[in-house]
Amino acid sequence: MVLCFGGSEGSPNFESAQELAQKGFETFAVFMYGMKNQQDTLVRIPLEQFDDILNYLNENKNDQGPISVIAASKGAEYALNLASKYSEISNLVLIAPSSYNFAGLDFNDYGSSWTYEDEELPYIDIKNGSFLAFFKNIVLSSFVKAPISYKETYSSAVETDSNSASKLIPIKILRQIFC
Repeated sequence: MVLCFGGSEGSPNFESAQELAQKGFETFAVFMYGMKNQQDTLVRIPLEQFDDILNYLNENKNDQGPISVIAASKGAEYALNLASKYSEISNLVLIAPSSYNFAGLDFNDYGSSWTYEDEELPYIDIKNGSFLAFFKNIVLSSFVKAPISYKETYSSAVETDSNSASKLIPIKILRQIFC
C-alpha cells in the first residue's frame, strides 16, 4: 500500500501513484487540503484527517500490509508529522523534506501548517527569514522567469528563530536509504 501526497500546491501526486500502480503496487493519490471536508488552504491541516484514510483501508482492504508514504516538499513535512503520530506508517519516501514545521501558506489566515488534537503544532515563521533571500530567490526569480528557490529563505527563518528546536518534527529515524 502506497499513499502519495504532492507538495504545497496540495496535489495528490497522481503521476507517482499512477506509475507505481502500473508496476503492481496498490496506490492512493491523496489530497492534503482543498477537497470536501478538508481545509481550503494549506493552513491548520488536522493530522487526524489521516484517520479517514485508515478507516477506508480497514473497511476496504483484505491485506493489511505495511503502509508506505511518498511525498514531496510540504507534503514531505506532512508525511513526517503523520509518521510521528501514526505507527501504521511503515515507510517514508520523502523528496525535498524539512525536519521542521513551517508556517502554512495562507497569508490571509496565517498560522501553523498542521494541527494535532485541535492544537497548532509549533512552527517556524517564514516571515522572519531574510528579506534579501526572499526577494532575490523568489520575487526576482519569478520576475525574470528563473527557477525559484525557497531554501535560503526557509534556512534563514530557522536561523533567526531562537526556539527553532521546539519546531523540529519529533520522529525517530530507524533506517535511512539514500539513492
